[in-house]
Amino acid sequence: MRKRLTLTGLVVSFLLTTALAQGEWRSFKSTEENFTISLPSEPKQERTAGRSPLGNGHHIYSLETNGVSFLISNSVIENPPSQSKDIKRTLDFARDLVAMVTNGKLLTDTDISIDGFPGRLVRIEKDKKIWTLRAYLVKERMYQLMTTEPQAKEANPAVTKFFV
Repeated sequence: MRKRLTLTGLVVSFLLTTALAQGEWRSFKSTEENFTISLPSEPKQERTAGRSPLGNGHHIYSLETNGVSFLISNSVIENPPSQSKDIKRTLDFARDLVAMVTNGKLLTDTDISIDGFPGRLVRIEKDKKIWTLRAYLVKERMYQLMTTEPQAKEANPAVTKFFV
């Protein structure tokens, strides 16, 4: 009986520690790019130059922790699409770029939105990993949030927290 209580105590302690560790995410704010996001720790920052259908220059924030990669990218679109066919084409390009880079199996390709702004949810599987992309067109900006995680039967709580 004492061993069972000790084992139960250890399991409860582990679960509480895990829950608290996940709850300690920091709020990261970029005033220049006009967004705030919660992350497990401070991301690395990188700027790229050049033009693409996804915008001019990219500001990329990235972080890897506990086998999960988090990436936030945003860019300014010179002539933001306003027609639904052009919005679709831009979001298709974001999907196609991730599909090309990963060369994996497309699992999900769904139109989404945030605060009325159009977006796309894409999930791709390759080599026992899952790439999840949420791309949004917000006025003159393209925001892309992406994670890479090991394939698992259950949703990864860190990934779920990142996208909420």
